[in-house]
Amino acid sequence: FMHINTNYQKVAETYLFSEVAKRIREYQANNPDASIIKMGIGDVTRPLCKSSVEAMKKAADEGEFGKSLLLSREALEINPVNIDALFYAAISIAELFDKGDTSQSVDEAQKFYDRMMNILVGIVYTGDGSEEHPFVVTKISDEYALMRHALDLYDYDSQSLVGHCDMFDLAATSDIYQADEIWFDATRILELENIMFSFGN
Repeated sequence: FMHINTNYQKVAETYLFSEVAKRIREYQANNPDASIIKMGIGDVTRPLCKSSVEAMKKAADEGEFGKSLLLSREALEINPVNIDALFYAAISIAELFDKGDTSQSVDEAQKFYDRMMNILVGIVYTGDGSEEHPFVVTKISDEYALMRHALDLYDYDSQSLVGHCDMFDLAATSDIYQADEIWFDATRILELENIMFSFGN
């Protein structure tokens, strides 16, 4: 016997995202030259698949910055606040510009970088990574992004869910972060998963 999640009955007749999409289409029709950054649609609670991040990194590492930028932009269409995609978009535009390709705006690279840093700084302000004061995150991918892009942490021996916290035993520290463990408060992630998968009572 299956129970229907009663929260679905609370959804308005006009679904929010369809309304946002309608308004964007209308605005674009009336302003065809306008540049729009779409931040209203996309699943910002889900990380990009590992192969997407690896493809962006591989393209950048091999000097294929046009390809890395394209992959980053595609990822940002899905999740406009994905830290890895913002990082590779920013570096790819900067590298292309340094190589004489002025088809991309340095200002756009700066906007990607600023958005990424605002997210990272927001996470850093929530704690210090200790068990007593873990960093608070709302998606798992932000744990990895914070370790890589803000704290220069790339290797860990193990990862464990301890209560409501995600804890990493670090294989190596960095000049920025020197503790042997790093803790993330995953309360909101667990709450969202509970809501998504709760049926009935």
